[in-house]
Amino acid sequence: MKTKSPPGARALALQITREVLSGRGFASERLDALLSRHRLDERDRSLCTQLVYGVLREKAYLDQVVSRYVSAAKTPPGLRHLLRLAAYQCLSLEKIPDHALVNESVELAKGLFGVPPSRMVNAVLRKLIADRDSLLKARKIPEEGAFPDWMAKRWKANYSPAQVSGILDYFQAIPPVGLRVNLHRYSVDQVVDSLKVAGQEPERVSGTPILLLKHYDLQALGPLLENGSISIQDPHSYRVAEAVQARKGEKGLDACAGHGGKTAAIAESLGGSEGIWVHEPATNRLDELPRNFERLGLAAPRVLPSAKGAVRRDLSFDWILIDAPCSGTGTLGRKPEIRWRLQEKDLARLAEQQREILEEWLPFLKVGGRLVYAVCSLEHEEGRRVIESVLASHQNIIEIESRTWIPGPSPGDGFFVSRLRRVN
Repeated sequence: MKTKSPPGARALALQITREVLSGRGFASERLDALLSRHRLDERDRSLCTQLVYGVLREKAYLDQVVSRYVSAAKTPPGLRHLLRLAAYQCLSLEKIPDHALVNESVELAKGLFGVPPSRMVNAVLRKLIADRDSLLKARKIPEEGAFPDWMAKRWKANYSPAQVSGILDYFQAIPPVGLRVNLHRYSVDQVVDSLKVAGQEPERVSGTPILLLKHYDLQALGPLLENGSISIQDPHSYRVAEAVQARKGEKGLDACAGHGGKTAAIAESLGGSEGIWVHEPATNRLDELPRNFERLGLAAPRVLPSAKGAVRRDLSFDWILIDAPCSGTGTLGRKPEIRWRLQEKDLARLAEQQREILEEWLPFLKVGGRLVYAVCSLEHEEGRRVIESVLASHQNIIEIESRTWIPGPSPGDGFFVSRLRRVN
């Protein structure tokens, strides 16, 4: 009986892009899951990652190119995903020989879709290779077609040309991975030494326990993640947790805790989670939180199911963190698929949801207490305008400071952060 060969880099990349563009998960999650399940060497792991993020970033341009040779209406979705993947390799990767590109793409098509479709793939790729020079000359800038028109127009209207250039460049490159050192257990120097032993080259982010890796091997990071030495966290995401300025003896609430990444960062800085409560509108996202805190050597914070529960317990807080659900346009380097899922009309709905969350939890802020509101978005509707609306309707709330982190000047996702205080 013939043993089925394990999937290679291209087959995995095709599977992941199909899933992600169909709305089944995010690229980072699917990559982590499949690369940990399938044993690829470092070269193929790198190629798979590059293919996934490259196709997701350049989807609109690749579709435009492929449509020159085959009608989208007459091409099954699965086959179109394969042609998009092959076109990216042809136009954006210089180290892949043409014969390898054609042969592997044809074999992949034959195995998945049959002989006739594989012949069509062969014909399209040979034409594409013949036209490659003229196609590349016709493409004016690398970012062309990399973002929806409405998104690019908004950034050009809201940010300076230099800022827009930095945003586009950062989102079109694979961003470094951020690692937060668990200071509750280890020093930064200890973790740096462990990473170097594992063949990694970390870069420190000044004034934080964050280390950056421009190139990394997930398998090499595995032991450090398992023993609680590190957690994956973007540098600017860490700055959001830092903005809370939590102190021992205080009672605090992470009202949109998600999987608990920012909560854990706060608990590590305090040496424990005593006094910390968490709430998450999507309750299933908290399922991983107890295991994650155990991994870090911390007791899990207490869960607050609802605002009604806070009323019943007569709770009030010295600090509240609201890292609100948002469009995620500040994370397009790590989650390039968002650019194709998000629509401009979604922004008004999200802004209303963000205001509702703020209104829900503001009554539980103590006099003199502080609330940190954050969104990983570059859109003013979700940032500045939400805060202006809340301040206009609450005379007892003042803004201490606000900041927008724009991708490009420093490594990290785009964030808007505002620190509020209740004065009476």
